[in-house]
Amino acid sequence: MIESFKAVGGCRCDTKPVRYEYTARPVETHYCLCTDCTDTCGGAVALISVVERNSFVVTAGAGKVVNFDTKATCHRKFCGDCGCHMFLEIDAFPEFVLVHVPTLDRGVDPGTAPDRWVFTDSRHPLVTLPDDGLMRYPGWQVATHLRRVENNQPVSAVVTVTAKPGMEKTLEELLRSLVAPSLAEDGCMLYELSRDVHNRRTFVLTETWENRQTFEAHGISPHMDVYKKSVAPLVEARGANVTQAL
Repeated sequence: MIESFKAVGGCRCDTKPVRYEYTARPVETHYCLCTDCTDTCGGAVALISVVERNSFVVTAGAGKVVNFDTKATCHRKFCGDCGCHMFLEIDAFPEFVLVHVPTLDRGVDPGTAPDRWVFTDSRHPLVTLPDDGLMRYPGWQVATHLRRVENNQPVSAVVTVTAKPGMEKTLEELLRSLVAPSLAEDGCMLYELSRDVHNRRTFVLTETWENRQTFEAHGISPHMDVYKKSVAPLVEARGANVTQAL
């Protein structure tokens, strides 16, 4: 049975407001602390849902929508009358629209709960992040399902994980528990755990997979599911680079 879902929102005009809707649950929702988002919204935190473009439509007031590029590749959409910043488009992900969740009608379910904090290095000094157990990233972190692996050549990843003070040993044990089952997976060519020599709280996973299918299968394997459910309270920051040879 196909799920029926719709989220609706718009600008803050009292008459003839801009209205939009999306009819598929977002692929992710996150808290963003980048200065692009916070400065243009006038707030210290932005709450963003990443929505498939083919599910998103402006249903009223499209003629009032104006664009402002905070970067050459980042196109932010405002109401030309009230100034409300409702959504944005990023050239790197043309198949998605990024919706500012507070512009949804109050009480409307955005479709997915926030799962991460991004650009924590850009946090305003007066903002204290809550101890909510969500992953925190110093910059942008692309979710696995947004990474552009477009062919069937080998895929490599370098994942860095920094423990909270005092959590180094527990995190090391959790990361060590991934090595043997990952090496036993179909398509695993390399899976190695190491430690940063400058910051002893930072661990590095280096991995290579035969193709896109085995890389993606690893991300939803049972041992990775256990890891994802256990790691949040242990880490201060995490990052990843996913690459393919030219």
